[in-house]
Amino acid sequence: MSPKSLIVLTLVTALLVLAGLFWYEHDAPPAATEVEGQLVFPTLMDRVNEVASLTVATPKGEFTVARDGETWGLVERGGYPVQVDRIRAALLGLAELETLEKKTADPALYAKLGVQSVSTEDTSEDASRSLTAKAADGTVLAALIIGKGRSTGTGATYYARQPGQAQSWLVEGDRPLLPDEGDAWLDKKILEVARTDVRAARISHAEGETLALAKADADADYTVLDLPEGRELKYASVAGGIAGSMQYLNFEDVKPIAEFERPDVPITVTNLWTKDGARYTVEVFDLPDGKTWALFHAAYDPDGGPQLPAPVGPPAEGEGVAKATPRPEAEVRAELEPLEARLSQWAYELPQYSRTNFTKRLEDLLKPLPEEAPDDAAPTLPGDGGAALDALEGGGADAAPVDEPPAAEAPRPKRRATGAEPQAVRADATHLGDPL
Repeated sequence: MSPKSLIVLTLVTALLVLAGLFWYEHDAPPAATEVEGQLVFPTLMDRVNEVASLTVATPKGEFTVARDGETWGLVERGGYPVQVDRIRAALLGLAELETLEKKTADPALYAKLGVQSVSTEDTSEDASRSLTAKAADGTVLAALIIGKGRSTGTGATYYARQPGQAQSWLVEGDRPLLPDEGDAWLDKKILEVARTDVRAARISHAEGETLALAKADADADYTVLDLPEGRELKYASVAGGIAGSMQYLNFEDVKPIAEFERPDVPITVTNLWTKDGARYTVEVFDLPDGKTWALFHAAYDPDGGPQLPAPVGPPAEGEGVAKATPRPEAEVRAELEPLEARLSQWAYELPQYSRTNFTKRLEDLLKPLPEEAPDDAAPTLPGDGGAALDALEGGGADAAPVDEPPAAEAPRPKRRATGAEPQAVRADATHLGDPL
């Protein structure tokens, strides 16, 4: 073979090898290092404690939660605390997210996966959302556009893309549950005072009326104080609802105290005192728009509140003795002081059921008075509202007064005790147009 032929053959062989490699790479799956088991944000887990804010963007707008010490708050609500478990879940979801498979890098196809840029003009069902984690100095530690979910049977998977990058991915990990508005992440529990801890309560109305209750034994019903003479409670435990008014206490809306236009006088002030010496106070206000707002406070007040009357005679064995020992003062104060610091910063809109509990009156707890019939009320006959009897006895609008009967009127037979009427009366009633 001539040198020239050898050169040509070498070139042809090289081209064939290159072509073979090209087709192998084209048909073969991408290398594992490019698609499987790679963290989307490799350094985030090590820096997760540096995250100082999370910003969520949705078609409804954008909101941010930021950290202040150990507390996370919603920036758009003046920093009001949010549910920490929501923040923790979102951060861990980003830190543990792994790539599974490359998807489209063509912007024209992003919408099919839900990884298009977030837009308030996007009203489609598959509109994208994004989550961005930043350090205190503004450094972006992680940012992700979150697309459609896809179930593969091997775990939670969804489509995602990092802002500024063309490549989209199928990723594996917990898909962040991002609400349209930040209010969905608010911690809506104002406070929680267990009914079983409450030893006394008082509701004071603006016009001076008060409703007070207390108990000494943890297992006893509450005694309603200053019960009117001759009146009874609807049932023995009826006052328990007032004692439990702060047990499940959530708000409808919240605003910083500086933004609350407080009326001059609250409609009621409710206080609860616990066996540990805490006093919880709520001032209730009705605003012109029909909504009810409240201010809350917490303080240490071991000797305050309504007291039960002193027992007459020696108590029975075990009677009136509290079954729980109060906690040390220092321990109670350590809980109340940070609670008061938080409560005093905010005004809360209350749901209707809370307003009802905080505005009850003594009459609401009592059995209704019996209806007293007038002494001179005439008995009635069934079904006619007494009209026939009025006619029989000369009653009605045109009848003469009872103490001045018509002179010519003959006495009528009296009704029998059994309720049966004499035949003569029946016949007499017939022509009156009201047969019996």
